[in-house]
Formats: sequence, C-alpha cells, structure tokens
Amino acid sequence: MSTEVLSKRIQSLERVVLGSDESSKGSIHPPAVPFLNDFARDLGNAVDKRDRVRGVLRDVSSLNTYLDPSFGEEKGLPLNAKADILLSQSESIHKTNDLLERLHKSKGVLDRSQELERAVKEFEPKFNKLAQLQVDQENEAQEISKESLELMQKYNEIIEIVSKSFIQYDNILSKAEGK
Repeated sequence: MSTEVLSKRIQSLERVVLGSDESSKGSIHPPAVPFLNDFARDLGNAVDKRDRVRGVLRDVSSLNTYLDPSFGEEKGLPLNAKADILLSQSESIHKTNDLLERLHKSKGVLDRSQELERAVKEFEPKFNKLAQLQVDQENEAQEISKESLELMQKYNEIIEIVSKSFIQYDNILSKAEGK
C-alpha cells in the first residue's frame, strides 16, 4: 500500500518536473520509479557485499544519538561542572545584565513614542505646506531659468545682427574712403 502511494507521489513529481503526460510521451526522460527501484537494489547489493559498510550503517543510529544536541542535557551534569560553566560564562552574563539595565533605563524614552507620534501628526500639515512651497519655488526657478535662457539667446541674436551690420558698414566705409 505504501509503495503505491510513493509511486503516485513520484509520478506526480515527474509530471510537475517533466511536464504533463501528453507532452512527455515522446520525451527522452525515463520514468523515475523503475530507475529508483534499480538503484535501491544495486545499492543494497553493494552494501551487502562489504562488511565494513554494514558495520558503519549499524553504528549510524548510535552516531545520531551522540550527535543530537540534547544528548548532553539529558544525562545531567554534576553540580561542580554546572558551576564551572557558569563561572566561564560570567563575563557574558555581566554584559547581558548591563545591557538589560540600560534597556530598563531607556524604557521611558521608548514609552514616549506616543508623544512623539502626536508631535509628528501636529507638525505634518506645516511640513506638507513647506514641502509644497519648496516644490512650487523649484518649478518657478526652472521657469525663470528657462525664460532667462531664451532672453539670452535673443540678446545674442540681436548682438550678432548688430555686429554683422557694423562689419558691413565698416566694409562700405572702407571702400568709399579707398576710392
């Protein structure tokens, strides 16, 4: 029964990874279930032939027991070992205590956050007005800069025309004086 459930789950995984059944019929991907069965059989045969591997696999459960983080806690430590641990951590404990005391002293500041929130709400309309005023002034400054640039261009055009006229008059006068 459980192998049928496992087989169905693997087939649904194949559909998700490789695509639907219709799209994967001409596909080059072999079904995973037979491959996994063959692989498990080959692996079992390889392990059975090697005594060292079998020994290691038997010891895996005891290794897992020793590697479990709660292993040392379950056995309990003698009182002097616990005292040694506390003494070795005394500096860290003192630092943590100092930080907690600072936190309690700062608690008043943290509790005033509602007052600060009210003050922010009070000044928010003023800030919004100032922000809008700044935006308006920036737009006005851009418009003035644009108008100034246009006026400078017109001025330069007029000066260029006047300069060309003076050059022409100078040429005419030079020709008239030369005759």
